[in-house]
Amino acid sequence: GQGVRAIVGLDKVVSVASEHRGILDAVAKLSLPVLDVAVGASGTEFFVPLLNVPDWDGAAEALRSADSRIKIEGGFGLVSLVGDGLLGPTHCASRFQAVLLQHGVTPMRIAATPLRIAALVKSTELAEAQRALHAAFV
Repeated sequence: GQGVRAIVGLDKVVSVASEHRGILDAVAKLSLPVLDVAVGASGTEFFVPLLNVPDWDGAAEALRSADSRIKIEGGFGLVSLVGDGLLGPTHCASRFQAVLLQHGVTPMRIAATPLRIAALVKSTELAEAQRALHAAFV
């Protein structure tokens, strides 16, 4: 596909949502890797890839100590389409979502930039998402 360089899958991803304004400070103190950080009036949301987090249980407990109402959900994967000009006239974001849905993959969230379009999916759907996007875009 035009502008598309690769399809990348990342398993064992946790979704985190917090209304606490200082949650990113807690994340930094724990040296946690984060992806797709979104900060708004209703709070902060981000993903933590667990690949290089040796003590996730301890880290999750520390996050809960910083915010007793934090929402932490596991069992996800992140599938990304990487390239350039992805939000330009080729409308890759719309096609990206349509391809996933046509293959029975329900994205929990989609984040798009000109260089990367990513979807949070159930870990059990990650391989199918990668196959479908590869067939459609690469």
